[in-house]
Amino acid sequence: MLNILINYFMLFKKFIALAAIVSVSFCTQAAEQKLQVCATAQMYSALEALTPKIPVEFDAHYTTASNIYTGIINNKLKCDVIISPDERLPISLIRLNKTSPASFIPFTRAKLILWSANPRLFNGNISAIYTKKLKSLAIPDPRLTPVGFAAKQIVANKGFPTEYLKDKIFYPEHEYQVHSMVANQNVEAGFITLPLISSKTKIANGSYWVVPREYYPDIFYYTLIIDESPKRNDALAFTRFLRENDEAQTLLEAFGFGSLNPTETGQTDLRLPGWQSK
Repeated sequence: MLNILINYFMLFKKFIALAAIVSVSFCTQAAEQKLQVCATAQMYSALEALTPKIPVEFDAHYTTASNIYTGIINNKLKCDVIISPDERLPISLIRLNKTSPASFIPFTRAKLILWSANPRLFNGNISAIYTKKLKSLAIPDPRLTPVGFAAKQIVANKGFPTEYLKDKIFYPEHEYQVHSMVANQNVEAGFITLPLISSKTKIANGSYWVVPREYYPDIFYYTLIIDESPKRNDALAFTRFLRENDEAQTLLEAFGFGSLNPTETGQTDLRLPGWQSK
């Protein structure tokens, strides 16, 4: 009788182990059936809010554009669709025959802002800029990001005085680092994009100036479909929804993005005096 019970217990353990293996395998297969979307972190809030509305199931992975590129070429990151504002990423993947120029399409743009943790600095006016009251400034490295390149166009203009700051201008690599420096009050203000401080319920504490659109080159966000994706139909439905669905565009705007309409302008009452258009 004891031997029968022992044999039964051993068979039961094997069944549990086999069931666990089957369960893991099933979950892995189910996950692989979903569209894999790789996006830069600025898209997090908007894309998570859009998830119930998008007509295909997907898993989203958020990181930097450089990490997406490295993950793809090293086969460590599975992406069917990529969302990024960095044009160098799709261009690099096109050169590697990972995708085609036809799938490299803009669907929105990010609004550039000058943000401070001080709630009074840009509270209804931007006099701190043209009266030279800024104490320190952070700008993403213009060689590495479109946000940094756009911000550099602004500070290089005579309408945005910076010569008095001298060694008080800092150039971290990415806008995430600018955000951290400003949030921790290591610098008084920094250039980032509005989606980085926008969430479903509120905008981060502090104050900010929405830079008029004509002051800098547009920071477009692009979708890109990987050629070898087994989920191409889902990828097309996903990207078409972001571009063409009115509800998607409205929600994107609520999270700090802007229309692709070329006639849209910035805040007319918050333009810098003495600004020289190039």
